[in-house]
Amino acid sequence: MSENDYMFNSSEHDSELTRLRKIEELYDPATHEWLLRTGLTQGWCCLEVGAGCGSIANWLSQQVGANGRVVAVDMNTRFLGWLDAENLTVLEGKIGEVSLDSNYFDLIHGRYVLIHNADNEELLKRLYGLLKPGGWLVLEEPDFSVAKFDQGTAQQEAAFNAVCKAIEAAFQQTDMDYAFGSRLEELFKKLGFCDISSETEKTVDRGDTEMSAMMRRSTVQLRDKYISTGHVESEDIDNYVKLTLDPQSSACYYATVRCVGRKD
Repeated sequence: MSENDYMFNSSEHDSELTRLRKIEELYDPATHEWLLRTGLTQGWCCLEVGAGCGSIANWLSQQVGANGRVVAVDMNTRFLGWLDAENLTVLEGKIGEVSLDSNYFDLIHGRYVLIHNADNEELLKRLYGLLKPGGWLVLEEPDFSVAKFDQGTAQQEAAFNAVCKAIEAAFQQTDMDYAFGSRLEELFKKLGFCDISSETEKTVDRGDTEMSAMMRRSTVQLRDKYISTGHVESEDIDNYVKLTLDPQSSACYYATVRCVGRKD
């Protein structure tokens, strides 16, 4: 993936920072739970892929202690300057290209990262190779194919469906899979992971929730990209925004699939 392929690459600094922090607020508690399931403890070496604003990398550095190590990788490290733990290293670059030792990490984690890469299966193979025998991979990826309107006006339903089609088309334009999360368990098995477990989190959210607010921010940031697909017009975006603000409306915006596996 080039930086130009990343959907949010052109987003303004403050808008993107707000979006990433909202993802942290919504999903960090579940991420912590899944990482702890691996037996995460003092002394482990961990890799955070697509570190974003750094909340998980910072949390990992606290969990592994002074004898452990955390490496945080992101294509753009503009939001990671605050990380100052002595056991934490920040690397700027693409995960497929940064220099990292094979068979080294006890734990690798990524959230909403591989979906933005057309070569996600090759990147999965690389992550597998970076794990030491017995090491764990925890991935969290979205599945936008499950999006479904639940309640609201006919105008809101039409706008929701149009934006969903635009999301699918925007991924297809760069050979990416908007339902990538649905394939995680299958890909883990294909690579030879053992002790695999997975979970799909799918909720129906009203228009006044944190989820709808996050989707509103994302859609506003990607307005021009979505319109360029030909599936949505500016009026549809405006009506979608109204839906996300209306407490009488509700929809399932996407699902988050979590998968964990151990390298044998």
